[in-house]
Amino acid sequence: MFWAATPHEFWSAIEGWTELHAPKQPGGPLDDEEIATLEDMKRRFPD
Repeated sequence: MFWAATPHEFWSAIEGWTELHAPKQPGGPLDDEEIATLEDMKRRFPD
C-alpha cells in the first residue's frame, strides 16, 4: 500500500523500479545482445 509506506520502503521500491525500467547507463558491461550485434557488424563491415 503506497500511502502506508515508510520513506525507506518508498525509496526501496523506487530503486527497484529504476533498476528494471531505467535506461542502461553508458560505460557499463555489454549484455549478450549487444555483443552479438557488434560481432554481426564486424562480419558485415570488416576493416
